[in-house]
Order: sequence, then C-alpha cells, then structure tokens
Amino acid sequence: MNNMKNAFYNALKTISTIIFPLITIPYISRVLSAENVGKINFSNSFVNYFMLLASLGVSTYAMRECSKVKDDKKELEKIASQIFSINVCSMVVSYIAFGIILFGATGLDNYKRIILILSINIFFSVLGADWLNMSVGDFKYIAIRTFLFQFISMLLLFMFVRSPSDYFNYAIILVISSSGGNIANIFYRRKICKVKTTSDMHINKHMKPILFLFSLLLAQTLLSNIDITILGIVSGDKAVGMYSMAVKIYTTIEKVISSIAFVLIPQVSIMFANQEYEKMSNLLTKTFGFICTFSLPMMIGLVMISKEVLAVVCGSEYAPASTSLSILSIAMFINLLGGSFFGNLILLPEGKDGQFMVACIIGAVVNLLTNILIIPCWGMTGAAATTLLSVLIIMGVCMWNFDKKLQIQFITKDIFSNLLGSIGIIFICLIVKKCISNEFCIVGYSVVISTWWYIFICLICKNNTVLYILEKCKKKEKRDAA
Repeated sequence: MNNMKNAFYNALKTISTIIFPLITIPYISRVLSAENVGKINFSNSFVNYFMLLASLGVSTYAMRECSKVKDDKKELEKIASQIFSINVCSMVVSYIAFGIILFGATGLDNYKRIILILSINIFFSVLGADWLNMSVGDFKYIAIRTFLFQFISMLLLFMFVRSPSDYFNYAIILVISSSGGNIANIFYRRKICKVKTTSDMHINKHMKPILFLFSLLLAQTLLSNIDITILGIVSGDKAVGMYSMAVKIYTTIEKVISSIAFVLIPQVSIMFANQEYEKMSNLLTKTFGFICTFSLPMMIGLVMISKEVLAVVCGSEYAPASTSLSILSIAMFINLLGGSFFGNLILLPEGKDGQFMVACIIGAVVNLLTNILIIPCWGMTGAAATTLLSVLIIMGVCMWNFDKKLQIQFITKDIFSNLLGSIGIIFICLIVKKCISNEFCIVGYSVVISTWWYIFICLICKNNTVLYILEKCKKKEKRDAA
C-alpha cells in the first residue's frame, strides 16, 4: 500500500513539474519566439554541465545509502552529513570552473546574463539535498512543495513575461520554479534529521561509488545536452528553440512514466541486499508491464501526429521540428526500457554501477561523435537520430549485464494487447488526419478516440496492468464509501 502511495505522490510531483510547463509552453513559445526560447535553452544546457559537476553523482548514491539506515536517526544524520559535506565541496569546485569558463570564453558574451541567472540553481540544488526526502520516502511533502512552487511560477510567468524582450524575466522565473523547493528543503529537513557540514566526510568510503555515479551522470548529461549545445553552435538560436520544444514534449511523457522507477529504487536495493529474487521478479514484471502498457501507445501517437502536436502546443513556427519529435518519441520508448528499467531499476540497486556507467559512457561517446558529424548536415533531424542511436546502445548493454537470476516474465497476452491497441492507434490517427484539417481537432479527436480504443483492447485482452489499476480504483471507492 505504501508503495502505491509513494508511486502516486512521486508521479504527482513529476506531473506537476510537467503539467505546468505544458500549460505555459504554448504561451512562452508564442510570446518569446523560437529565437529567444533558443537562447534560454542554450544557456540552460551550458549551466547543466556545471550543475552536474556540483551534484557529483551524489543524489542516486545518497538515496541508496540513506534508505538503508532511514530507521536509525543517528546513523542517518551521520551519513547524510558526510555526503552533504562532499556535495558542498564539489559545488565550490563547480563554481570556480564555471567562473573561469564563462568569463574566459568570448563566444558566450550574448548569453552571460542569462547564464548567471540560471546558475543560481546550482547553489540551491546542492543546499536543498532533495535526496534526503526521497531516501525516507517523504513523497507527500515533495509533491505538495513542487506543486506549490510550480503554481507560483506559472502566475509570475503570466504577470511578467508579455513580450519577446522579457526573456530575462523568464529565466528568473525558471530559477524560482526549480530552486523554490530546494530552499524549502533547508528548513523542512530538520524534521527528518540534522544535516550539517563536517570535516569527517569519510572520503575513502564514499568517493569511489560517488565518482562512479558521477561518470554515469556525466554520460547522461552529455546525452541530454550535447545535441542542444552543438545545434546552437552550428545552427543558431532559432533551431535550438524549435528542437528544444520537441525535446520537452518527449521528456514530459518519459518523466511521468519513469517516475515509478525512482520510487522503487530504495525497495529494490533492500531486496537485492536480502537476495529476495522472487519478490523482485514479481515487482519488476509488474513495472515492465506498466512501462510497456503506457509508453508504447504514447510513442505511436506522437509519431503519428507530431506535426499537429507541435503546432497546437508551440505554434506553427515550430512545425519544422516534427520529424525530430517523431524520432525522439521512439527514443523515449527505448530509453524507458533501457536506461530507466534495466539501468536505474535493476543495475543501480544491484550495485552494478560500473556496468551501467560503461553503458552510458559508450552511448555518450557515440552521441557526441555522431552529433559532431551529423548535425552540420542534418540539423535537428540529425540531433534526434543520434539520440535514438545512443539509447539503443545503452539498452543493449544494460540488458546484457542485468542479473539473470531475475525472472522477468514477458506476459504474452499483455504484449499482444499493447501491440493490437497501438496498431489501432495508427489507423485512428490516419483516418482522423484524412477527414479533418484543423490541427487542434486532429489532436483532440486522435487522443480521445485512441485512448478509448486502447483501454477497450486492454480490457478485452485482460491486460494485467490495466486490471490491476482498475482493481485498486475499485478498492479505493469502497473505502471512501465506507
């Protein structure tokens, strides 16, 4: 029951960080124009490299280690303070490198002000130590806090961003949205334990796994940022603006579905430590079914109406990125199975940080090299294609390395219902596009009809994931009625 509540609250948190941007993206994309959106996103991609250096791979490691001692407040305080102190040191190093590169590179002159504003997130992301809340399973607080600051940011956006010249205001609001929750954490975490800086950081104990995860996150950051960075250098701000909107749409869906993996990491870590393979196999089989049942139809739908989705969400100016969105939609599905499921949910809790790191490094190197070669020729389409190639490589390496003692069942009737429902979505989208010309109507009718069709097929085929969700809803209704 607690797992379901945690999954709900974590999904709510993820959705709130996504729904509010989806509400504001149509506004921002039209008010600021693709060029100014590109400036913001290029600057953000630059800051993300130093955000990575500051984080140093601490978050995933801290979640894993603190979750093991969450019932021992004294030990939790000790380990949390050690990891936090290491994180503060890495933040100082990150800001030094940030200042040297920002003020030493002449090519960044047009972006310096935006970059400086966005760099505030580095400071508060470290001080906020959100990993502590995740470690003790305080997902209710995280969800409420995230929702509150996202809502405040949305109001500020509509008040202070009204013309293309207001993109600096937009950068400030992005900082409030991201850092507001971390500021709240500084005061709230006293309820959990006292986290303080200490000179006794136990470097020998913590640094090796942290550096492993840093290498992993470096590879993941390259995967998610290098295409925007190179695209900005080669093709300019407008291309970055169009492409980044396609990226936001596909990552929106990916974050919602993958959020369940982060809820289960502490529990799976404990199961691995206790060698409870049967329990893990059952849990991971359900999770695999969940990912396939929800991500496959979303992938197909986005591929079929990518142009219309971009036009509705962002405006017709962003339509040239439709091919990129289609390719990225396929990459989303592959990455959910590879990076999220086999990587974050199996290899990391099992302690196979090295294998996952190798997978991500190989993917990142391939991504970097192919971006350099392909983006100058194919632009946005090339950037999306290199992402797809990289996640395919990562999935292959992760599947090769996961523990074969885990018996993950690929339930035939569930896979059949997923495929049959998705094939129906293809025909539904084709028919709707043939009969209707209005982009808003195409998206609306396609989504509504496809959703009902998919649910119908899953019920007819008795899809386990859908039946499980319906059963939980019925039980909740009975409890509420009682």
